[in-house]
Amino acid sequence: MQSIRSARCPSSPKISREGLYISIDHSKSSISLWYFSTWLSNLRIPVS
Repeated sequence: MQSIRSARCPSSPKISREGLYISIDHSKSSISLWYFSTWLSNLRIPVS
């Protein structure tokens, strides 16, 4: 049992790190999309 746990331990941080990178990329893309949408709305206001 202990040998299985020790084998699982090193692999779990890698998975969590990849998940962190994925979540960071998602947050960056969502922030850029939100900024782009607000920039478009700001452009539309003076035109209309």
